[in-house]
Amino acid sequence: MKPSVKTILWSLVAGVGVAVLGAVVAALFGTWMNGFSRESATLFGLGLYLCLVLVVCTGVILSKLKK
Repeated sequence: MKPSVKTILWSLVAGVGVAVLGAVVAALFGTWMNGFSRESATLFGLGLYLCLVLVVCTGVILSKLKK
């Protein structure tokens, strides 16, 4: 089954959106966590965001497999 152009474009837009949101979350954590150095807080925020994305993607994949 070949994916349609609409599916490919939607996936591309969603991927860019997730990447931009990750950059925003990492930047905001750099200012929110004022007990850490800016670099450590940014890495901590990015790590938390990646964990969240991993959990959501795993849930989506498992829900698709059960169908």
